[in-house]
Amino acid sequence: MLNIRHNMLFKSLQNLRKEANWMRDTNHKVSRQIIKFVLENGVHLIRMKDLTGIRESQE
Repeated sequence: MLNIRHNMLFKSLQNLRKEANWMRDTNHKVSRQIIKFVLENGVHLIRMKDLTGIRESQE
């Protein structure tokens, strides 16, 4: 019984790690595309907005 719980917990942690790695990779790719666009188009200013809590407010 303990072994089954351990395996379930391990798989859950693996899934969380996998999602975090995917998100980090996606953010990296998007930021590189933004910088490439900025450099190619002579943009002098990038405005950013604080998106903290955006998921909660969308529901």
